[in-house]
Amino acid sequence: MFKKHLIPKLIACCVAVVLIASLAILAAGTGSSAGTTSDPLVTMSYVNETFRAELLQQLQQEMNTSQAEYSQSITAMLQSISNRYSGYAPETSVQSDYVSIAVPAGETLELAPGQQFLVLSGTGKVSLNMMVDTTSGQSLSSGHALSENHFYTVPGEAAITAETDLNILIH
Repeated sequence: MFKKHLIPKLIACCVAVVLIASLAILAAGTGSSAGTTSDPLVTMSYVNETFRAELLQQLQQEMNTSQAEYSQSITAMLQSISNRYSGYAPETSVQSDYVSIAVPAGETLELAPGQQFLVLSGTGKVSLNMMVDTTSGQSLSSGHALSENHFYTVPGEAAITAETDLNILIH
C-alpha cells in the first residue's frame, strides 16, 4: 500500500520540477532581451521615417487650423472696432508750439519769462539768472550745467550759453 501511493506522488513531483524548470528557461530566454538595444521594441528607422513624419504633419495641421481661427477672430475684432469708431474724426489738427533751435558753441541764447525748453543734444550752462529743471525738480543758478533730455522752465529773464553745439526744443 505504501508503494501504490508513492509512485503517483513521485510522478507528480517530477512533472512539477520539469514544468518549473522549463518555465524558468523560457522566461530567461525571452523576457530579458525585449526592449534592449539588441532587441528593441520599436526600430529607429520606424521612429525616424514614419512616426516623426506623421507627428510633424499632425502638428503642422493643428498649427494651421489654430492660426486660421486666430486670424479670423482678430479680423472680426478689428472690423468691430473700426465700425464702432468710424464716425469719429478730429475736428482740428494738432499744432505744436515747440520749435527746434540749434545754438552754436560759444553763443548765448536769451530766454523770456515763462519759456520752456528741452535739451536734445550738446552741452550748455545757465549764464544769466536762474531756471528750474522740471525733470529733476531742482533750481539751477548761473554756471550750472544743462543736462540732455531734461525739461527746463524759465521763471524770469535768463540766458543759456552753449559749450558745444546745443540743440534744444523750445516753447
